[in-house]
Amino acid sequence: MSFQPVGDLAGAFRLRYLNADLKKAANRLGGELASGRSADVTQQLHGGLDRLAAVRRAATMTDAYRVNADEIQNRISGMQAALQTIGGVASRTGVQMLAAATTPTRTNVDAAAASAKAGLETAIGALNANLAGQSLFSGTAVDRPAMVSATEVLDQLSILTVGATSAAQVATIVGDYFNLPGGGFETSAYRGSTQAPGPLGIAETESATVSLTARDPALRKSLEGLSVAALLSRGILAGQPDEQGRLLTGSGETLVAANDAVIGLQAGLGATEARIEVVQATNAANRTRLGVMLDEMTGVNGYETATSLKAVELRLEALYIATARLSQLSMVNYLR
Repeated sequence: MSFQPVGDLAGAFRLRYLNADLKKAANRLGGELASGRSADVTQQLHGGLDRLAAVRRAATMTDAYRVNADEIQNRISGMQAALQTIGGVASRTGVQMLAAATTPTRTNVDAAAASAKAGLETAIGALNANLAGQSLFSGTAVDRPAMVSATEVLDQLSILTVGATSAAQVATIVGDYFNLPGGGFETSAYRGSTQAPGPLGIAETESATVSLTARDPALRKSLEGLSVAALLSRGILAGQPDEQGRLLTGSGETLVAANDAVIGLQAGLGATEARIEVVQATNAANRTRLGVMLDEMTGVNGYETATSLKAVELRLEALYIATARLSQLSMVNYLR
């Protein structure tokens, strides 16, 4: 049997190679143990990365759908709160206007007018609400409020009704202002966009959008009813208690009807919200399933990895001991 001697330089290189190889293995196993992920997915999957890419893409898209759905849900929640405020104002003020109309004394008219003006300010404030810096009722023009102030609306209406001498004339002028296409509301009061936000994908085959803006007829009716009575605070029909009473009656009836329409808007938003919740539940289940698949494809067995790491550490310790002993060898010690 022949013996192939290894020179000192070759032996040193051999030890260095083993040391570097073991350290590399220790670092890899330590990283895998800490992260729970394989450092070499390609080797673990035997080169089959197509399926891994597909699962990762599906997981990424599901996360994006969740973000979109959360955004729409938050927007709906903000809108529901605003509609709740507007509906409450319309309901309370409508009843108050009808009550004041039965006895249109100056005191009752002044109180009703002040209440309507305050209600108009509250309603417009709700329509100008924003969420995370984005206006809720401005359509795609999320960078600005949906409407001008209540004072500006009443200023415009005061000019238009300056020559009116009856409740019917005032009601007609205010109705045209709010409801006619291209009328004063659309050209001078509404500041948002005529375009609603586009649909957002909330699942692979599902999308949702919220197209409600301050231009909606139900919201205009609420503002109309409040504005008609609020004009009494500007002295409209002064000295004509009977006409003022008729104006309050028309305002109250408009507000009662508008409240029902606002409730319809809330129901529509609620239906969209309910559908999104169902989709979100499905997305959550899919994301969990995809996460399990990713763990199976890229994860490592913690126990096996820890065992392998311990074995590498023991080999490193043995190498250090052997290196230390070899470094102490000398001819003098050998000849003793």
